[in-house]
Amino acid sequence: MRKWLKVLIILFTGAAVAGITFLVNSAYIDKHTRLVSVVVAAEDIPPHNRVKGYHMSEAVISSVPDDAVTDPAILSEQEWYAGSLGIGKGDIIRKSRINNVETNPFGKALALKDKKVLVGVKTDQVMSAGSNIKPGVLVNALVFIPSDNRSRPENTVIGPDQDGLLSGLLVREIQNADTNAPSGTGRESQPVVAVIETSIPAAQKLVLYQEIGKVYLVPAGVAPVSAGTSASAAGSSPPVSAPGQQSYANPEVPATPEPTAVSTPGSSAAASQAVRKRSR
Repeated sequence: MRKWLKVLIILFTGAAVAGITFLVNSAYIDKHTRLVSVVVAAEDIPPHNRVKGYHMSEAVISSVPDDAVTDPAILSEQEWYAGSLGIGKGDIIRKSRINNVETNPFGKALALKDKKVLVGVKTDQVMSAGSNIKPGVLVNALVFIPSDNRSRPENTVIGPDQDGLLSGLLVREIQNADTNAPSGTGRESQPVVAVIETSIPAAQKLVLYQEIGKVYLVPAGVAPVSAGTSASAAGSSPPVSAPGQQSYANPEVPATPEPTAVSTPGSSAAASQAVRKRSR
C-alpha cells in the first residue's frame, strides 16, 4: 500500500511540475509572439510639430511600451504635438512623447493658425465683466477714449457697431499678476491681462485703443468646441490710425461712423449743443 502511495505522489508531483512548466512556457511564448494593435506614425514628425499622419499597426506585445497609444480616437479628440525628441516614421506613438497646447513648452502660440496672433489686453475685475471672462468665451470690446480738448472735444465710446474688428474676440487665457489663472482671494484672484486670439488687423486696433483709452471686454457667447480661432474677420493688415486722428473705426468700412458721444458731469453746454446739431 505504501509502495502505491509513493508512486501516486511521484506521479502527482510530476504532473503538477509538468503543468506549471507548460503554463510558464505558454505565457512566455504568448508574451513574445502575441500581437496587439497600436498607433504608429505614418511619417516623420519633427519636434513640436502636430501629430497628423498615423495609422494602426500590430506589434509584439513584449515590445509595446506601457504608455503606447492603442486607440486612435485619443489623437482625434484634440490637437497633439510631438515632444522634444520628435517621432520617427513607423514608431509607436507614446503618451509620454506627445503633448497638447496646455502642456507643451511653447503654450498656446503653438496652436495658432490662419494668420492668427495672441495679444494681451490690460484688464481688471470691472473691465472684464467680473468673473465672466473665461478661456473659450467670445467677447466684444468697448473702447472708452477720453477727451483731449483738441481733436476729441468729448469723451467717446467705440463698440462693434463703429468698428467691426471689436466683435467676436476669442479669450484664450486670463492671468493675474503672477501669470497664473486668477484663483483664491486677494491679489491672486484679480485678473490683470486677458490673452486674446484674433487677426492681425484686430490686434493692431486693440493695441492702438489701449494706448489712447481703455478697453472693456463684454461676454458675447462661447466659442464652439471645434473652433480654435476668433470670429474676427481675417485679412491683410490695414493701416492703423494715429492717436491724433479723428477716426478710430475700421478703415475698410467705406463710411466711417461717428463714435458715440458720452456726456460727463464736466461736459460744457457748447459740447451738448454740438452733439444735438450733429444728430440733426
